[in-house]
Amino acid sequence: MNSSKLFSGSSDKTAALWDTSTGKRLQKFVRHRDNVSTVAASRDGSVLISGGWDKKIILWDVKTGGHVRECRGVHSKSITALAVSADGVKAISGSSDRRIGIWDLRSGQALFTFASHSDVVTSVAITADGTVGISSASDGSMNSWDTVNGKLLLRYNDPEVVPSNPRGEKSASKPKALLARAHS
Repeated sequence: MNSSKLFSGSSDKTAALWDTSTGKRLQKFVRHRDNVSTVAASRDGSVLISGGWDKKIILWDVKTGGHVRECRGVHSKSITALAVSADGVKAISGSSDRRIGIWDLRSGQALFTFASHSDVVTSVAITADGTVGISSASDGSMNSWDTVNGKLLLRYNDPEVVPSNPRGEKSASKPKALLARAHS
């Protein structure tokens, strides 16, 4: 993507495209019914998806600001993480429901869903060719997935990560965060 532009999500229920040299908003994307908590774009910036507290993933036409389609039916709680393949054909989503979705953005259909984390999914990534997805969660786990056949490739676990506490109680240990990022 051109480094002079960036995408954002907001508590005003919108996503936006910004010019980084002027600070001017170039496009506003309006369709979510609650906070937009995550956005992701293809490498060239032609494909944008946004996800939020309304459990929707929306594919946008970056040029017009109009929505192309909604991807729904996998997540029962807020979307917390998104990534798009370089070609804009596949996406991976993570949620506070602990589930992962692999999506075909051309149809808006989920190709695969996984429930392998025991806490909130904090980040996802997808390789440039779209064949491997990666997810990490607050429980200290990180998984890699074959997005072609839906198989778990490898599970990574960090014994030093303290899972988040749903009751908000303080832990004696300082929690770490695992963030996934794919490099090709």
